[in-house]
Parts: sequence; C-alpha cells; structure tokens
Amino acid sequence: MTDRCNRCGSYAINHHCHGRDGSDGDLCDVCYWRKRAENIRNTTLKEAAINLENSLIGFYSNGAWTEGYLQATVDMCGIIRAMKE
Repeated sequence: MTDRCNRCGSYAINHHCHGRDGSDGDLCDVCYWRKRAENIRNTTLKEAAINLENSLIGFYSNGAWTEGYLQATVDMCGIIRAMKE
C-alpha cells in the first residue's frame, strides 16, 4: 500500500471513511468510487438487480433489516430482473 493514489497521485486515501470496504488500498477515495462506477457501467440491469438482491440478503442475515423490509426489496429486484433491457 502506498501513501498516494496510483491513478491520480492524490493523498486522500481514507480506508475507513465514505463507505469504503478496505479494498483497493492503492486508490484515493474519488478513484475508489470511480472504479466501481466504471464496473457498474458495464453491468446489465438484470445483473445489477441480482447483485443488489444478494447484497440485501447479506444485510438481512446480519440482522440489519426486518424480514418484511427484505421481502419487499427482493420483490422489487425481481421486477427489475423481469424488465426488458
């Protein structure tokens, strides 16, 4: 791990802030999120809904959400997956 971002040279690397998960330690905060946006741009709507649903199930497993809230959100992901792209 370096003190500077290997994409832009910034020193603004805060692994514990701004929703970062500790990965990509060589990227500053802006480049960290920019990289994720680039990955999402190449994802279809259906793939994004499946990924979101899997993340939500993980939140529920950790006790962060109630079952009703989880089910409503998973239902919405199913609707998105069923949509034509």
